[in-house]
Amino acid sequence: SEVEELLAHCDRIAVLSAGRLAAVFERGDWSQERIMSAAFSGHVASESLRMITRWGLAERRQQLRRSRVRS
Repeated sequence: SEVEELLAHCDRIAVLSAGRLAAVFERGDWSQERIMSAAFSGHVASESLRMITRWGLAERRQQLRRSRVRS
């Protein structure tokens, strides 16, 4: 795989995720699992933020509905 080639030939690997620098690994400090985890970290964080935002909006809608019922 491409990651295995990087592990074999590089002294340092910088990983981008969702357009941002996610991690920099020095030789001996990396594994394929750590590199892949860093590669998806920005996407996971973005999705988590979207889920939290959706939950927050849903909660706010419920609060508004409850306040209208009480009025």
